[in-house]
Amino acid sequence: MSKITKAFPEINFGGFSKNDGTLAFYSRLNALLTDDMIVLEIGCGRGAAHAVNGYKSKLRNIKGKVRKVIGVDIDPIGECNISLDEFKLIVEKQKFDIPDNSIDLIFSDFVFEHIKDPHFLLSEVNRTLKPGGYLCVRTTNRWGYVSIISRLIPDRFHRIILNKAQSFRDEIDVFPAYYRMNTHRYFKENFGPNNWEVAIWGVNGVPTYFSMSVFLMKVMDKINNIIPNRYANSLFVFARKK
Repeated sequence: MSKITKAFPEINFGGFSKNDGTLAFYSRLNALLTDDMIVLEIGCGRGAAHAVNGYKSKLRNIKGKVRKVIGVDIDPIGECNISLDEFKLIVEKQKFDIPDNSIDLIFSDFVFEHIKDPHFLLSEVNRTLKPGGYLCVRTTNRWGYVSIISRLIPDRFHRIILNKAQSFRDEIDVFPAYYRMNTHRYFKENFGPNNWEVAIWGVNGVPTYFSMSVFLMKVMDKINNIIPNRYANSLFVFARKK
């Protein structure tokens, strides 16, 4: 039995905790899907997360539930992502190889915190998404305690600490974070009521960053339950383009 399941024994019954952010995010995303949609995943990566067996894997894999799933990423390893119907490589400072107003739903999972040029990405979201289309984002919150601690730690130590804190995470999946596109304020300023219908809220899931200790995970889970929504470690953003 892993330390995570010792701290949260309910994970043994179905593979998720009582505060599972992945389950919450992808359940809501799936509720928006229709079989005629063209869906775009921004920052699709190699799809390693989709390789996990079980119920959550089925939720996360959109392929086959819609007409087409397109993935874009700056890393050509996205070609290996089996949850896509089509992969497009992002070339720096060039528009996505996707027609205007052609996408019904865009989603991105723990990618917006790594965006170096928010203006470019936002312009591509606006350009490619159809009127009435959806944007679904899960990202770390710049003002959550995990992000604050991360910014205080020099970059050269990040991989070492992550290897200790999240031993289940592959080194290839550790990326630089810029925290320019992951606050309540950013989304409220850039997804205004004249152009978007938007809902933003904070979520605290299982504190896996403390998975080196069952005791620490239990303590941080208690703390997570009393942290104000605005300072939760993850942000969910669901928006509809008017």
